[in-house]
Amino acid sequence: MTTETAIPPPPEARHLLAARRARHLSIRQAAERAGLSVTLWRQVEAGYTTPAAGVQLPKIAPAGTLAQMAQAVDLSPATLEEAGRSDAAEILANMLRQAEAATGTAASLGLRTQAVRNWHRTTEIGRAHV
Repeated sequence: MTTETAIPPPPEARHLLAARRARHLSIRQAAERAGLSVTLWRQVEAGYTTPAAGVQLPKIAPAGTLAQMAQAVDLSPATLEEAGRSDAAEILANMLRQAEAATGTAASLGLRTQAVRNWHRTTEIGRAHV
């Protein structure tokens, strides 16, 4: 498909670009956060790939890839839904739930560890005064 003008990016690509810029991230930084190549990020954000001079083909990210990208720039599942990518929104929602559960578990362990430290500290203080 040879074109004179660029293929307009899909809605999710426009959201990715806006979110990346709002967070003052370069394409390289965003790609690193997502664990993706700079080339892939650039193609998805632009909405097309150029396999040969003067040839542009639409580039639509697979749902899992888009979810990784969205998480890297803090897009919400609702934003992906608005963009017509409920497939990626569902994956992102699952990723966020898993991250929240892991954070909650870590926070819970941290609170328990702190409680044990406080208990040891108070018992040591109590022993020092006996």
